Amino acid sequence: MDPSDTTEATPASLVSATEFSTAHDDYAPSFTDDGRAVVFNRDNVWIETAVVASGATSDCTLYAPPTHLAPASGDNGSGSRIVFDPVSPSTLAYVGGDGHIHLVTGVIPPTAALPCPVQSHLVDTDLSAGATGSSTTPYVDANPDWSPDGSRIVFDSTRGGIHTLWFLSGPTSLSPSVSPVWPGSTATATQPVFSPDGNQIAYTQPVVHNGTQVLAYVVALGQPQSHAVDLSLGAGAAANSQPAWQPSFPNPNLPEAPAPLLLPGAGLLVGGGVLAVRTRRNRLPRHRITL
Repeated sequence: MDPSDTTEATPASLVSATEFSTAHDDYAPSFTDDGRAVVFNRDNVWIETAVVASGATSDCTLYAPPTHLAPASGDNGSGSRIVFDPVSPSTLAYVGGDGHIHLVTGVIPPTAALPCPVQSHLVDTDLSAGATGSSTTPYVDANPDWSPDGSRIVFDSTRGGIHTLWFLSGPTSLSPSVSPVWPGSTATATQPVFSPDGNQIAYTQPVVHNGTQVLAYVVALGQPQSHAVDLSLGAGAAANSQPAWQPSFPNPNLPEAPAPLLLPGAGLLVGGGVLAVRTRRNRLPRHRITL
């Protein structure tokens, strides 16, 4: 894209008007690693895909999990994220209606030439139940995000009694394991995402200031939660949730320290990438995926 071109692009809907009229709810979009397709949660039942270049005409169901998908919170859509392995495009992770992280292998990624490939050899594995270190106490896992090297997944879980962050190491191995990011932490943390270089994590934390508010934080791996930097715009601001951290082109004018990009908190410039967060402004009757 020409940086001198300041023309504002019109968002293109990834769901058709006909589908919208049937009152589907679409949540938590994420890109395949090559950026050519979007995968998202439809009605907490289907994993849908759409090829970016083709738009609504390529919208189709990639997979219908047997336990459906974790219900999306009416407040922030937590639990509904679907993510592709950045190393293997034939593998994805999702959270089922059972509150467990599942691994799906054998996926044929959609392309412009074949937007709806027949997914006939998918294998669905319950990673949460199969991982060493899993507790037998009922818990809910949510919001998985893959490290850039594919070696582990960060997620939030109620394994400790409250929502805290955990790692699932070796997600594609025969013996994955789970461990807390901050052992013994008593502070809530939800919706984690890795930085593009894999050295930091952004997450959100519900707090109470002037009413209930959700703050966004960033912390370097290996540092205690007390070292997390608050990226929100102060008490009383709109709730910030669903962070997504994407790489950006090198630009000497970008600050290395976090700074507001789209007030009030729709996005933040962070050294090494762009961290986008959802800012709640109003409630719409239905959700659509736009680009």
